[in-house]
Amino acid sequence: MYKRGLVLLVGMLCADSLDGLMAQERLAERCAQPLIMQRTYLAEYFSGIFNEKGYGDYALEHLLDFVHFAARTNQSPSFLARTFDLFQVRIKEGITCTNPYVVLDLLKLLRTVLPDLYEKGIKDRSAAVAACMKSALLRDFDALKEDPDLFLQALAEEVVDEVMKHNQSSIEQSVVRLIESILDRIVWSPHEQVGAWTVAQLISHELYELYSERIIQHVDELHRLYWSLTHRFILFLETVGDHLSTETYAMMKRDIATEASPLCVSAIQHIAVPIKDRHEWLKDAIFAAEVRARVAHAESLLSQN
Repeated sequence: MYKRGLVLLVGMLCADSLDGLMAQERLAERCAQPLIMQRTYLAEYFSGIFNEKGYGDYALEHLLDFVHFAARTNQSPSFLARTFDLFQVRIKEGITCTNPYVVLDLLKLLRTVLPDLYEKGIKDRSAAVAACMKSALLRDFDALKEDPDLFLQALAEEVVDEVMKHNQSSIEQSVVRLIESILDRIVWSPHEQVGAWTVAQLISHELYELYSERIIQHVDELHRLYWSLTHRFILFLETVGDHLSTETYAMMKRDIATEASPLCVSAIQHIAVPIKDRHEWLKDAIFAAEVRARVAHAESLLSQN
């Protein structure tokens, strides 16, 4: 309900006419329908609704459907890599916001699905290399006897080609690009109060779990994603922090003091230039937002007297 209401509100603000608003509502109704994973339906989906203006706000929910489908039908890692790239471009081009709860669901789903698909990719690659070597030996055994070095050189090139066809790095890079684009568009609701802070921390936990499962391969990529999450939460504080309660700010400060989640922990720097730690930026933003909230509350009380 939160996501649907937020998307419709964005549509109302962006629509330049009543017809535009009605088009947004019709799009919302169409996007609420579950995807049918059949060739004819998907061909129509990708040539139609997927390219409509305003679809980006619904792309994340449909991406969940594709990940579930990949897990259910035991698709290859390359299938998901292509899917992630396709949705990442669409999200980057047309999305206005991402629901933090949908983001959290997606990260949990990736943590559940991708390790098995990664393992399948490794097995497929090993089988492909074994088949390549067997084929070469059966086909060119005489060449091996005549010139072993030349044969091995040609075989090595074939093996490299097979390995590249089953390259795991493509999906790893696609995952990081997708998550970064999603994090860069998260919008929290000030009405959530403590809940907004809680889901931000849960997202940071899931990012670390993806790193622990080697879905995110490099620590530098993990830190970059944490920076994206931190910057978005700071923007949230700067824009609507006046509406957060003192209890919410007290919990934020307590969690940062106790390093309750990866969001609250100092980022490790890998360069010689001294940079302000990520959690220090967050602490300063929380302090400044709390001051503004207290001033706004005091001014509201004065205006009532």
